[in-house]
Amino acid sequence: MPSFETEGPRCNRCGGVSWRSVKTRELSAAPQKVYYLAYLWACTVCGHDWVDEGLERLNACAAEGARVMARRASWRPQSAPDDRNLCSPDA
Repeated sequence: MPSFETEGPRCNRCGGVSWRSVKTRELSAAPQKVYYLAYLWACTVCGHDWVDEGLERLNACAAEGARVMARRASWRPQSAPDDRNLCSPDA
């Protein structure tokens, strides 16, 4: 059975054990804000949190994915049919 251990580096403030955690991040993407989850290490002893190089790269990929999804959600073809006409008997 696979292990899902996520114990990370020791906290530089108190030396406690850290675990991977997430926080909601916000991007400004026209016309609205886009939210995604970003990883960070959080100390189980003192609560201090931080991001290392590995998580920084992972978070950059998550932010780019959120940007792509925001563009896809806002895209509509210029020649898209009017939804009201799709179900009419004359269509």
